[in-house]
Amino acid sequence: ADLPAMVKEGTFRADLLDRLAFDVVQLPPLRERQSDIMLMAEHFAIQMCRELRLPLFPGFTDRAKETLLHYAWPGNVRELKNVVERSVYRHGSSEHPLDEIVIDPFQRYPAEPPAPALPAASATPDLPLNLREFQLQQEKALLQRSLQQAKFNQKRAADLLALTYHQFRALLKKHQL
Repeated sequence: ADLPAMVKEGTFRADLLDRLAFDVVQLPPLRERQSDIMLMAEHFAIQMCRELRLPLFPGFTDRAKETLLHYAWPGNVRELKNVVERSVYRHGSSEHPLDEIVIDPFQRYPAEPPAPALPAASATPDLPLNLREFQLQQEKALLQRSLQQAKFNQKRAADLLALTYHQFRALLKKHQL
C-alpha cells in the first residue's frame, strides 16, 4: 500500500505514518525472490520438526520443491510458513522426505492418480470356496492397497476406505499388518 498517498487522501493518519516511517525497508514480494523460498521453507520445516519432537527434517522431494517454487505466494512469507508447517505436520515423519505440499487446507488431499483396478482375485472366484477366508484375503489386500496409495499415512488410508482411523487400526491389528 502507498501510505503517503493514503495520508494525502485522508484514509491514513499522518501521525501514524510518521511513527512507522522511522526506517522503511522496501522488500519485494516472495514470488520475486525465488532464491529465498527454499531457504525459508527448510527453516520453517526444521522449526516445525522441533515442535513435533521429530529427530530431524528429512528434506523435500523434487516434487515438493517444484510445488513450493511454482506457487505465486499471494500471502508472502506468512503463507509460506503456514503451508510448510501444515505439510510437515501432516507428513509427521523423519523416515522419508516430505513429498506432499498442502497449500489449501480445505482441500482434504491433493488429487492423486486413479488407483489401478484390483487384481483378478476380485472377480468371481471358482466354487467351492471358503467364503470367510476369501473375505479375509480381500480385506487384507484392500488394507495394503490403501496404505500404498496413501503413502502409508494411516489416516488417509482409512479415509480411502471410508473407515474411521480407529476402525482402520483395528483391521491392521486383525490382519497383523
